[in-house]
Order: sequence, then C-alpha cells, then structure tokens
Amino acid sequence: MDFKSFQPHNYPALNQQKNKSHRAPWLARIIFLIFTSAVFVLLFGFILPTAEVTIYFTGTNFEKEFEIYLDKNISQPQNDTNIFPAKIYEASGDEQKKFTTTGQKDNGDQAIGSATFYNFTGRSEPLTVAVELIHQTGKVYFLKNELTIPAAQVSELGEIVPGKVMAEITAKEGGESYNQNQNSRLNISVVAVELQSKIYAEVGEIKGGTSKIVTVMSVADLDNATSTLVDILTPKLKNKIKDQLKKGEETMRDELTFFEIQSVEKTVEIDKEAKDFEVKLNGTLRVVVFNETALQKYLKAKSLPEVPVERMIAEDDLGELQIAVEANDLSAGQAKLKIKARYATLPKTDLNEIKEKIKGLSEVDARRVILALPNIRDVHFSFALNLWNKLPNNLNKIKIKVGNK
Repeated sequence: MDFKSFQPHNYPALNQQKNKSHRAPWLARIIFLIFTSAVFVLLFGFILPTAEVTIYFTGTNFEKEFEIYLDKNISQPQNDTNIFPAKIYEASGDEQKKFTTTGQKDNGDQAIGSATFYNFTGRSEPLTVAVELIHQTGKVYFLKNELTIPAAQVSELGEIVPGKVMAEITAKEGGESYNQNQNSRLNISVVAVELQSKIYAEVGEIKGGTSKIVTVMSVADLDNATSTLVDILTPKLKNKIKDQLKKGEETMRDELTFFEIQSVEKTVEIDKEAKDFEVKLNGTLRVVVFNETALQKYLKAKSLPEVPVERMIAEDDLGELQIAVEANDLSAGQAKLKIKARYATLPKTDLNEIKEKIKGLSEVDARRVILALPNIRDVHFSFALNLWNKLPNNLNKIKIKVGNK
C-alpha cells in the first residue's frame, strides 16, 4: 500500500464513528440541562413556594389605662397587684467647659449719706447691717454699723418723744444712680407694715456714688452653664448605661431617667469681674429599666378581654404606651407609673376564608380580591422560593396576618 496516497475519505465508517464521538458529550449536556430545568420549575413553581400576605384593615382606637408598679425586688409580674419587675442602673461622670460671662455690675464707688432713725413706739428696735433700708426711689441702702433705735418717751407735758439716733448708711452697690439730692424717708424692711409709720428713718443728700460698669459672672450665667453641662453629660451617661443593658430585653425610657448633680465647681465667684469662667460638674444618672416588650404583652393580655367581641387586635400590635411617672423611690428601686395603652382594633375576620379565595391566584388577582373586601385599606405580599409570584394552591403554604400601621 502506498501510504502517501492514503486519504480518510476512502474510509466512510471511520468518519461516522468520529462524528458520533463528538456529538455524544453535547447531547448529554442538553439532556442534563432539560432535566435540571424541569426539576427547578417543579421545585420553585409548585413544591417549595410560600407566600405571606399582610392585610391592613381600617382600625378604630381602643385605649385602656393602667397603674403599674415597677419593683427591682421581684422577678415575675404579679397579676393581682400589677407589680412588674425592674432594675436600677446608674452611671456617674464629670463634664467641664469654659463659658463667657454676660452679667454686668457697677463697680464704681458706693454712695453714702447720714440718716436719722425714729421710733414712736414704747419698744426699742435693734437693727443689723443686713437690714435693707428702702428709699422712696426703690434703691436699697444698708447701715455701716449696727444700732438700736431707743424706745419713745413721754414728756412731762404728756407728749410722746420719739427715740432717735443718727447713723451712716451706704448704697447696696456702686453707681451714680444711688446718689440722692433731696430729703426722703427710708422704710425699714424688718419692720411690720403697720408700724412703718412709727419706726422709720429720714435721710438727706446721699452722694459719692460713681459708675464703672464691668462684666461679671451672674447667677444666670452659672445657672445656664450648669444646665448646659447637664445636657452634655446626660447623653454620655445614658450611653454608658445602654452598654450594660441586656439587648432585646431591657429598655431605658426618658420618663424613668433621673439626673442628680453631685457637685459644681467654678473658677469665678458670683458678681466677680471676669471675661470668662470655667465650671466643672459631677453628676449621677439613675435609670429604672424594665423589659418593655414583656410589659406590652402583659398589658395586651389584660386589655383583650375588654375589646368588643366583633373587633380584634392585630397579632403584631403590642400597643402604643404613654407613660407618666407618678412617684419613684430610687433608693428602694421602685416606681409608680400611669400608663395609657392604645391599640388599633380591627373588624374580626376569618383569615382562612380569605386563603380559600386567593389560593392559586397571581399577586395582581389576589390583590384585587382582597381589596374588594370591606374595611381593608391595603395589602402586602411577600413571596419566598417562588418562581412566578403566585399564591400556592396548598393552603399550608400561605400565611395571612393582620398588619399594624
């Protein structure tokens, strides 16, 4: 045989066998893909699909009020007395900040004058340097030294001779506004109103007051600074306490949060001249903590018997609680709460009957059927392992719940 002249087309059987060997893997792959697709459609189109349907009804509010007692000394709710377990958490800390002074004071010289004190009663009247002497202009003056106004005497002619004494007085503070250029009466603050016509002082010119307005730290400055530091420190301490709480169990509410100032340190005294000042505040935050979800379930269970028989409360509606603290004793770990629980009550409906009406329907058709029912304002579908977003025919694969929104 001449091997040089050999050509494959001279052997048809060999060519056919070679073509078959090339087609066999592709055919197997196609069959496998068809089988896999069929299994996929069977599983996700008919066997595995589930659907959750949330129906939102038109609701009316139902409210019930409770008195609840929180007590850290118990571990389980006491149904008869509405005592509910609680815990006390606390955290302490410091906050310091610089502030600008806004107060103003007249640091000029104080006006002085000479006053004559009269006593028309039979009893002497002692006066200290802290007693306010009130001018008819409303300005306040003080004695430089304490004194006693002698009691009145009766003369040989039977006339009342008032006790009399002279003394220096000084303005409450510096300023030209305390200068007076005419005679006036001074009322004595410690003397009863009905006796002020019998025990009083008269003063002539009061002079020497000068004005020098300076910026000082006022009481309002200190109060505002303290309030600011409390506002800064409180959330920090809340975060400290939140880190200690059991997640999903314990709840901290502002109504049961109590901040106590332990100390306030300031770098400037009240009414002292300064452009700015620093305040350091130390405080403690105490919080009564309870399991709010457990309390909501507890209150819902107590409310359900009073819901009208033709109404119902959604399964996931644990109510909206309005809490007011009526009393608390943190040392004993107790608090008394006034709680108003509000629920949206819905028309009582046979959910299984709705299942029967929508099984096997598409989402669009099922929505149309449900929204045609009375007292329904919205519906939401959630499909799982579902190829066509279609309601399963198997009722066990359909879950219907009443929503709360």
